[in-house]
Amino acid sequence: MPGALDVIRHAVESDCTGIARILDSEIESGFAHFGTEPEGAAPVAEAWRRDHKVYPWLVAVERRRSGQPRADEHVLGFARAAAWKSRGAYDWACESAVYVDESARGRGLGELLYRRLFDELERRGFRSVVAGAVPNPASERLHESVGMTDAGTLEAVGYKHGLWRSVRYYTLRLGGDGPPGPSPVGDKTGVGRR
Repeated sequence: MPGALDVIRHAVESDCTGIARILDSEIESGFAHFGTEPEGAAPVAEAWRRDHKVYPWLVAVERRRSGQPRADEHVLGFARAAAWKSRGAYDWACESAVYVDESARGRGLGELLYRRLFDELERRGFRSVVAGAVPNPASERLHESVGMTDAGTLEAVGYKHGLWRSVRYYTLRLGGDGPPGPSPVGDKTGVGRR
């Protein structure tokens, strides 16, 4: 029997199995992820190892039994950031995503995860966040509830579950309009600059 939500924290590698479970469910039956084949934990762990030192990954977890930290936590949702573009002028921008397990939707976890992610991104020196969302009322409300603004829709750019799907992009400015600080990316990602 699941317990109450315990914490939103930085993801660790052992969380990748729970993250993959949520992603694979969305890949198989939803539209928010444009993957078409379930991936499993290995590619998620590879992405986490590659990115988490520069781009935060957060999880919302609940404990199944009290007194058993991490070993008995259940991942309810996650938010992560990733590189937006590889050219140097984009160092202060990133892409974000949030996914919540179907059983935990409607509890405000997506908003909590996004707000914590954006605070962490700003702390790390990022100045702009971009997020793609398949147009649907719940996704639109989520992105707008955290202060993101509609940047436009790319029509029919993905074919999934027998239909052409569009993607609406949202953006959020962090940290004001002044000059940025040092690049939050530096050479840590191994992404080549052009």
